[in-house]
Amino acid sequence: MPGQKHLACMKLELRLQEGGARQHENQKSLERIMSQVCDICGKGPRFGNNISHAHNITRRRWSVNLQAVKALVNGASKRIRVCTSCIKTGKVAKA
Repeated sequence: MPGQKHLACMKLELRLQEGGARQHENQKSLERIMSQVCDICGKGPRFGNNISHAHNITRRRWSVNLQAVKALVNGASKRIRVCTSCIKTGKVAKA
């Protein structure tokens, strides 16, 4: 139900606004969570099915081959997560 999800997001925002010190802690913990997405091309995981010999179907996920690379971003070196296809094609200027 989209209404309940939106309400939960609003409650979380209110909770973050009320606690000044807690807001900083929550932002730090959210920064530690890294998504499996390339910082340059935006390529993310693909989803599909495993199919066994007996034709049992289970969900699976193909992750992107991400590498942590020190690259030049706006003139400064920064560590970013980039997929290997972006590294191969030269979309990244390594620092």
